[in-house]
Amino acid sequence: RACRSAALVDRSLLRVQRPAEGAPRYDMHELTRQYATEKLEEAGERESIASRHAAYFAELAEAAEPHLIETEQRTWLDNLRAALQWTLAHAHAIAIRLCSAVWRFWWLRGYRAEGSRWFAQVLALPAMRGSEEALELRAKLLQRAGVLLQVQGRYAEAAAHYEESLALVRMQEDDVRIAMLLNSMGVLAWDEGQHEHARRLHEESLELKRLAGHKHGISVSLNNLAIVEHVLGDNERAKALHEESLALCRELGDGEGIATSVGNLGTIAIDQARWGEAGRLYAESLVLRRDIGDMEGIADSLEGLARLAALAP
Repeated sequence: RACRSAALVDRSLLRVQRPAEGAPRYDMHELTRQYATEKLEEAGERESIASRHAAYFAELAEAAEPHLIETEQRTWLDNLRAALQWTLAHAHAIAIRLCSAVWRFWWLRGYRAEGSRWFAQVLALPAMRGSEEALELRAKLLQRAGVLLQVQGRYAEAAAHYEESLALVRMQEDDVRIAMLLNSMGVLAWDEGQHEHARRLHEESLELKRLAGHKHGISVSLNNLAIVEHVLGDNERAKALHEESLALCRELGDGEGIATSVGNLGTIAIDQARWGEAGRLYAESLVLRRDIGDMEGIADSLEGLARLAALAP
């Protein structure tokens, strides 16, 4: 395959980019692309090629984390957009798979509005209604779409997504999914300043997750409940909850969760005037967040370090 690509580059049919790290990446000249598209249409093969392209990126998206490093991001996104656009018109099942697989990428890397637009189109597909399997999948996508809406401040739309999703998972009697929805609704209540309501939702979510033994879910609810307790003035309980969450995240190898818990412990350390500990915790969280490309998390860690610099004697 490498030899074929080199031959095409030699004939000016492909362009090659050679990053400092990683494998070379190939792109097609626009005129060549247009000519190739015309030839595919003449041969009646355009739909077949587009289908194979979409299926490939659906499989890639479902195992995408190793491919989402910064140097590959632009190329990966361009291919994803092309695949999604085609599948929305021709292959709804693949469109649903793609959207479900990459929502966390949209969230972490800041493509929230774009992700919301894709979710809206996928959720409107006829394939998202009817069968029990379709409704189960719809519930999952509604929650993920709600998260993207919420971080854009579109709270009413997020709430509507969560409520529809919760109604569906209650029908399915899925306690873990119910707990996850209660957690999302608790975060939304927090964002809207309803702190006591947020506490109740997170406590209910945590109880269901403990009963189910869902360790990742437990770690998330512990973290969110700790944030509420901190703002409501119980720093000791907040610290204990964050430490329990951190221990679970380390056990699970959850880099995002570790970074979040470490940063939140840094916030409590500042409030308790433990300056050296706060600096160590924020620095650790910054390194972790840079490693996973969490743009919002990086900003939070930098903000914490700036606050520390302003307050520490």
